[in-house]
This record gives sequence, structure tokens and C-alpha cells, in this order.
Amino acid sequence: MGITRATGEAIINAVAGVCSIIFALFFLAILILVVTTVFKVYTIYRKIKILPTSKARSAALGLVEIKGQAKAVEPLLSPITKEPCIYYRLQCRAALPFGKRSTLVYHDEQWRDFYVEDDTGKVLVRSNGCLFDPMVVLNKYKGARKELPPIVEKFLGENPEVNKKFAKFPLDIFTIQETMIKEGDVYVIGTLSPADGKTGSTQEGLEIVKGKEDVLYVSDSDEKRVLKSIREKIISMVVLTIICIGAILFIVLPTFMVIK
Repeated sequence: MGITRATGEAIINAVAGVCSIIFALFFLAILILVVTTVFKVYTIYRKIKILPTSKARSAALGLVEIKGQAKAVEPLLSPITKEPCIYYRLQCRAALPFGKRSTLVYHDEQWRDFYVEDDTGKVLVRSNGCLFDPMVVLNKYKGARKELPPIVEKFLGENPEVNKKFAKFPLDIFTIQETMIKEGDVYVIGTLSPADGKTGSTQEGLEIVKGKEDVLYVSDSDEKRVLKSIREKIISMVVLTIICIGAILFIVLPTFMVIK
């Protein structure tokens, strides 16, 4: 006994409905993630706007904003250029010369606790849970495997496991980005609280951590540029939110109309 036309249409509609729900849930997950991120970023933006800048030696307990010179407690060097830093992110991607595919080949992210020092003294910043926000990609390299500069070749020679990953893409063009916050000028927002017993704390046993305010933010730029950068990020995420809402409505509404 064959399938009738009505039964076939019902099966097609059911499959289409399930697919629509899956796509809607996908965009809903993105929407939730974006909205959560917008809330966190806006919280940081608002704190930056209202907080006065404190001096290291006279800062009061609670949420503080401090500007000064950063120095890592334990040395950290950027993986390719070997520059002293408190944070770095290395990302390597591969793509065929005339293709749109882009594959993440390697990613590494490291940070250290650090001191921030101004003209009155220094205070320790515990980096656990910190949002590091470098303003620019400091070093960028692009080319085929045999065209990469000597400094990248040296990095690959020192890291055989990474070199093996690169060898899997013999025809691809690599894009390598090394981003960092160097030792030097930094802008810090966090909670100044009594030390947790670890060594190295200064300012009479106090340190900056991610406290009850749920904010620990470090940038290598000044307050004006930080605010501009965060505004641009919020705008882009709001646009993405609108796109996700539109996609969900575009997928879900026709499904409900078919079911009805």
C-alpha cells in the first residue's frame, strides 16, 4: 500500500517543523549568549563611567579603578616575539587560497598575576577570572607554510606539536595573530580586598581580585579609548541580537502558520 499524497505532505511538514525548531533553538542559544555578554560588557562600561581613579596606596576596599605600570609576578613571554607581558593570545588559522573555509589550527592563551604600580606604590592583581582586553593585534603574519617569516619558523621549530598541526594544511594560507598586554601602562578595574594568604600581596596585605561586583577588567589603553571600544562592541552585539530575533521569527512564524 503506497503513501497517499496527504500522508506525504504531512511527513514533509513534520520534518520541516522539526528542522525549524532545531534552527530556532540554535539561534535562541546564540541570542542568550549574546544578551548575557551584552549585560556583562555594559556592566563594565557603567563601572568605568562612574568610578574615579584611585592611587595604589590610598585606594579603599571595594571596587576600584587604578592606572599604572604592570609587572608580572612570574615572567611571561609572548610565544613568537618573546616580549614580556602579563597576557597573550595566539591564534593560528588556515584557509585555502581561493576558498572560504577557515580552520582553527592552534590557539593558546596565557596570563599571570601582576603588580600595578603608580607614583604612590603598587598593588597585586590576581588574574583569575580576569577579562583582558588588548586594544590591537600587535603582531600578524600571513602566508603559505614555506612563506612564513623566520620568527614564526623559529616558534614552530621550538614547538614540534604545533608544527605537526601546521603540516596537516600543506596547501593553505596561514593567518597568525599574536595579541598581548605588555608589561607597561595598564588600566585596571577590580575589587580591592584583603589578601587570601598567598605571598606577594602589597598595600598592607590587600590585592585586587574579581569580587562580589563580578568585575575584573584589564586593558592596555586609556579610559577614553576603552569606553569607545566597549561602546562599539555593545553596538555590534545589539545588531547581532536583532539579527537572531529576526531569524527566530522568520523560522518559527511560518511553522506555526503551517501547523495551524
